[in-house]
Amino acid sequence: WQGGEEVLGYLEEDGIDPKSTTDTFAAIKLTINNRRWAGVPFYLRTGKRLGRRVTEIAVVFKRAPYLPFESGATEELGGNALVIRVQPDEGV
Repeated sequence: WQGGEEVLGYLEEDGIDPKSTTDTFAAIKLTINNRRWAGVPFYLRTGKRLGRRVTEIAVVFKRAPYLPFESGATEELGGNALVIRVQPDEGV
């Protein structure tokens, strides 16, 4: 299913060997082993028929260790993120 519509699976598409073992999705978590980037994960994901065809960089910030407001006053705010769209429709 994609966008509410049923679609063919990869092995059911024309010209694809039904015995193919080709991966159609891959994800990896990378880390950098130094003080500056300690504890910062980098995720790379790619695949066919994902929800959107985009190239983007998303920086998701951790919550601050101390919040000056009651937790109930900030719950609906969610997390902070900076998303840089590389293509299509470039923007920040």
